[in-house]
Amino acid sequence: VFSYPDSRIVETAYGQVQGRRLIYKGEKQVDAFQGIPYAKPPVGELRFEKPQPPENRSGIKETKGFGKRAIQAPLFYFDHFLKGFSSEDCLYLNVFSPCWDPPKDGFPVMVFIQGGGFEVGDTMSFGDLNICENIETHDVIFVTIAYRLGYLGFFTTGDEVCPGNFGLWDQTAALRWVNDNIEAFGGN
Repeated sequence: VFSYPDSRIVETAYGQVQGRRLIYKGEKQVDAFQGIPYAKPPVGELRFEKPQPPENRSGIKETKGFGKRAIQAPLFYFDHFLKGFSSEDCLYLNVFSPCWDPPKDGFPVMVFIQGGGFEVGDTMSFGDLNICENIETHDVIFVTIAYRLGYLGFFTTGDEVCPGNFGLWDQTAALRWVNDNIEAFGGN
Protein backbone atom coordinates (compact mmCIF):
# COMPACT_ATOMS: atom_id res chain seq x y z
CA VAL A 1 0.00 0.00 0.00
CA PHE A 2 1.32 3.42 -0.97
CA SER A 3 0.76 6.92 0.28
CA TYR A 4 1.70 9.87 -1.90
CA PRO A 5 2.80 13.11 -0.20
CA ASP A 6 4.80 15.59 -2.28
CA SER A 7 8.47 14.83 -2.92
CA ARG A 8 11.30 17.27 -2.45
CA ILE A 9 11.69 19.97 -5.12
CA VAL A 10 14.61 19.45 -7.51
CA GLU A 11 16.21 22.15 -9.67
CA THR A 12 17.00 20.89 -13.19
CA ALA A 13 18.64 22.78 -16.05
CA TYR A 14 15.12 23.52 -17.37
CA GLY A 15 13.38 24.47 -14.14
CA GLN A 16 12.14 22.99 -10.89
CA VAL A 17 10.25 19.69 -10.65
CA GLN A 18 8.29 18.14 -7.82
CA GLY A 19 7.02 14.59 -7.81
CA ARG A 20 5.48 12.26 -5.28
CA ARG A 21 7.05 10.57 -2.29
CA LEU A 22 6.13 6.91 -2.48
CA ILE A 23 5.80 5.48 1.02
CA TYR A 24 5.40 1.72 0.92
CA LYS A 25 5.56 -1.15 3.39
CA GLY A 26 4.70 1.41 6.06
CA GLU A 27 8.08 3.16 6.17
CA LYS A 28 10.12 2.74 2.97
CA GLN A 29 10.33 5.95 0.94
CA VAL A 30 11.30 6.74 -2.65
CA ASP A 31 10.83 10.03 -4.49
CA ALA A 32 9.20 9.54 -7.91
CA PHE A 33 9.45 12.28 -10.52
CA GLN A 34 7.28 11.05 -13.39
CA GLY A 35 6.63 12.70 -16.71
CA ILE A 36 9.66 15.01 -16.88
CA PRO A 37 9.99 16.39 -20.43
CA TYR A 38 13.48 15.84 -21.83
CA ALA A 39 12.66 17.37 -25.25
CA LYS A 40 10.02 19.50 -26.92
CA PRO A 41 6.94 17.54 -28.02
CA PRO A 42 7.71 15.97 -31.44
CA VAL A 43 4.51 17.19 -33.08
CA GLY A 44 3.70 19.39 -36.07
CA GLU A 45 6.90 20.66 -37.69
CA LEU A 46 8.99 18.59 -35.23
CA ARG A 47 7.26 15.28 -36.09
CA PHE A 48 10.03 13.81 -38.26
CA GLU A 49 12.89 15.83 -36.78
CA LYS A 50 15.57 15.13 -34.20
CA PRO A 51 14.46 15.97 -30.65
CA GLN A 52 14.90 19.57 -29.53
CA PRO A 53 15.75 20.56 -25.92
CA PRO A 54 12.73 21.27 -23.72
CA GLU A 55 11.64 24.82 -22.97
CA ASN A 56 12.99 26.49 -19.84
CA ARG A 57 10.15 27.18 -17.45
CA SER A 58 9.55 29.21 -14.32
CA GLY A 59 7.71 27.90 -11.32
CA ILE A 60 7.50 24.29 -10.21
CA LYS A 61 6.41 21.62 -12.69
CA GLU A 62 4.41 18.85 -11.06
CA THR A 63 5.79 15.51 -12.21
CA LYS A 64 3.39 13.18 -10.45
CA GLY A 65 2.33 10.78 -13.18
CA PHE A 66 3.79 8.88 -16.10
CA GLY A 67 3.77 10.68 -19.45
CA LYS A 68 1.70 9.29 -22.31
CA ARG A 69 2.83 6.13 -24.10
CA ALA A 70 4.30 6.56 -27.56
CA ILE A 71 1.87 5.76 -30.37
CA GLN A 72 2.50 2.14 -31.27
CA ALA A 73 1.17 -0.96 -32.94
CA PRO A 74 -1.86 -2.44 -31.15
CA LEU A 75 -1.14 -5.38 -28.86
CA PHE A 76 -4.12 -7.68 -29.25
CA TYR A 77 -6.44 -7.28 -26.26
CA PHE A 78 -4.28 -4.63 -24.50
CA ASP A 79 -5.11 -2.04 -27.16
CA HIS A 80 -8.70 -1.82 -25.89
CA PHE A 81 -7.53 -1.01 -22.34
CA LEU A 82 -4.85 1.49 -23.36
CA LYS A 83 -6.88 3.77 -25.62
CA GLY A 84 -6.31 7.39 -24.61
CA PHE A 85 -2.94 6.65 -23.00
CA SER A 86 -0.93 7.16 -26.22
CA SER A 87 0.26 10.36 -27.84
CA GLU A 88 2.82 11.75 -30.25
CA ASP A 89 3.82 13.97 -27.31
CA CYS A 90 5.74 11.17 -25.57
CA LEU A 91 9.29 12.40 -24.88
CA TYR A 92 9.25 12.10 -21.10
CA LEU A 93 11.38 10.34 -18.53
CA ASN A 94 10.88 9.24 -14.94
CA VAL A 95 13.38 9.46 -12.10
CA PHE A 96 12.97 7.31 -8.99
CA SER A 97 15.45 8.27 -6.28
CA PRO A 98 16.04 7.12 -2.71
CA CYS A 99 14.95 9.49 0.05
CA TRP A 100 17.96 8.67 2.20
CA ASP A 101 21.29 10.50 2.01
CA PRO A 102 23.42 9.54 -1.00
CA PRO A 103 26.94 8.16 -0.62
CA LYS A 104 29.78 10.69 -0.90
CA ASP A 105 29.99 10.26 -4.69
CA GLY A 106 26.22 10.08 -5.21
CA PHE A 107 23.98 7.14 -6.01
CA PRO A 108 24.77 5.03 -9.05
CA VAL A 109 22.22 5.52 -11.83
CA MET A 110 20.45 2.79 -13.77
CA VAL A 111 18.71 3.87 -16.98
CA PHE A 112 16.12 1.50 -18.42
CA ILE A 113 15.26 1.72 -22.13
CA GLN A 114 12.39 -0.64 -22.88
CA GLY A 115 12.64 -3.18 -25.66
CA GLY A 116 9.80 -4.20 -27.94
CA GLY A 117 11.57 -4.20 -31.28
CA PHE A 118 11.13 -0.41 -31.63
CA GLU A 119 7.39 -1.10 -32.12
CA VAL A 120 5.86 -1.43 -28.63
CA GLY A 121 6.64 -0.60 -25.01
CA ASP A 122 6.25 2.05 -22.36
CA THR A 123 7.68 3.27 -19.07
CA MET A 124 4.70 2.16 -16.97
CA SER A 125 5.15 -1.60 -17.31
CA PHE A 126 7.08 -2.26 -14.10
CA GLY A 127 4.86 -0.32 -11.76
CA ASP A 128 6.00 1.68 -8.77
CA LEU A 129 6.41 -1.19 -6.31
CA ASN A 130 8.91 -3.19 -8.39
CA ILE A 131 11.00 -0.08 -8.98
CA CYS A 132 10.89 0.91 -5.29
CA GLU A 133 12.00 -2.54 -4.17
CA ASN A 134 14.96 -2.45 -6.56
CA ILE A 135 16.01 0.98 -5.31
CA GLU A 136 15.81 -0.23 -1.71
CA THR A 137 17.79 -3.39 -2.47
CA HIS A 138 20.48 -1.86 -4.67
CA ASP A 139 20.76 1.78 -3.51
CA VAL A 140 20.40 3.19 -7.03
CA ILE A 141 18.54 5.91 -8.86
CA PHE A 142 16.31 4.31 -11.49
CA VAL A 143 15.44 6.23 -14.67
CA THR A 144 13.01 5.10 -17.36
CA ILE A 145 12.68 6.88 -20.70
CA ALA A 146 10.05 6.94 -23.40
CA TYR A 147 10.89 7.46 -27.05
CA ARG A 148 9.13 7.46 -30.42
CA LEU A 149 8.25 4.02 -31.73
CA GLY A 150 7.19 2.50 -35.03
CA TYR A 151 6.84 4.78 -38.03
CA LEU A 152 7.06 7.95 -35.92
CA GLY A 153 10.41 6.83 -34.53
CA PHE A 154 11.97 4.99 -37.44
CA PHE A 155 10.40 6.11 -40.74
CA THR A 156 12.90 7.23 -43.37
CA THR A 157 12.84 8.40 -46.96
CA GLY A 158 16.44 7.24 -47.30
CA ASP A 159 17.76 10.75 -47.86
CA GLU A 160 18.24 14.05 -46.01
CA VAL A 161 14.52 14.90 -46.26
CA CYS A 162 13.69 12.34 -43.56
CA PRO A 163 16.83 10.45 -42.50
CA GLY A 164 15.04 8.42 -39.81
CA ASN A 165 16.12 6.80 -36.55
CA PHE A 166 14.34 9.51 -34.56
CA GLY A 167 13.67 7.00 -31.77
CA LEU A 168 17.42 6.50 -31.36
CA TRP A 169 17.96 10.26 -31.38
CA ASP A 170 15.28 10.47 -28.66
CA GLN A 171 17.19 7.94 -26.56
CA THR A 172 20.38 9.95 -27.00
CA ALA A 173 18.61 13.16 -25.95
CA ALA A 174 17.20 11.43 -22.86
CA LEU A 175 20.63 10.12 -21.87
CA ARG A 176 22.08 13.60 -22.35
CA TRP A 177 19.34 15.02 -20.10
CA VAL A 178 20.16 12.41 -17.44
CA ASN A 179 23.87 13.17 -17.67
CA ASP A 180 23.24 16.91 -17.31
CA ASN A 181 20.64 16.73 -14.50
CA ILE A 182 20.95 13.55 -12.44
CA GLU A 183 23.31 15.05 -9.87
CA ALA A 184 20.42 17.26 -8.67
CA PHE A 185 18.52 14.06 -7.79
CA GLY A 186 21.49 12.63 -5.84
CA GLY A 187 23.05 10.66 -8.71
CA ASN A 188 26.68 10.40 -9.71
